Amino acid sequence: MSACPREYDVIRRIREGNRGGCNAGILVVRQRASGKRCVEKRFVPEHVRAGLARHEITVLLRMDHKNIVKIVDYYISPRTTTASMFLEYCNAGSIGTLIVAHAQSRTHIRETMVRNLFRQICKALEYCHCGPGNVRRNWTPIIHNDIKPGTYVRFQDNTMLIQSFQPQTTYS
Repeated sequence: MSACPREYDVIRRIREGNRGGCNAGILVVRQRASGKRCVEKRFVPEHVRAGLARHEITVLLRMDHKNIVKIVDYYISPRTTTASMFLEYCNAGSIGTLIVAHAQSRTHIRETMVRNLFRQICKALEYCHCGPGNVRRNWTPIIHNDIKPGTYVRFQDNTMLIQSFQPQTTYS
């Protein structure tokens, strides 16, 4: 992998860097070669120097679960202390934006939708803790330390994905 950020065009900024997060910015980008939309997470230089960017990328590369965001590409330059990872784009926003939209319109989120989203969250966290097939053998558990509505993103069909794995802890 290890693509150059110049292979992507910025469509829009989702979040400026370091506003309550551990990143240097979150952007929606388009890959020039394929036209595919992705989300770029830029890492702060301190996290590149400390190895945290490489650790988060490594964690996401080993994940293979339908409710955990897929890493499309990444870039790390220790020389310039810049790093980005490019994640699959989810077109319906976060669970946080869903909650805000319903609060503003003074409507309730359907119980069946909440139950479905919660079930997906539980399955993703079980995978993080126990590994594929819940076997725990040859699996280093991943403890997700940032569980909140903004950490989960959705597709239009209400498939939910965990997206942020920084900071996280792995246990052996």
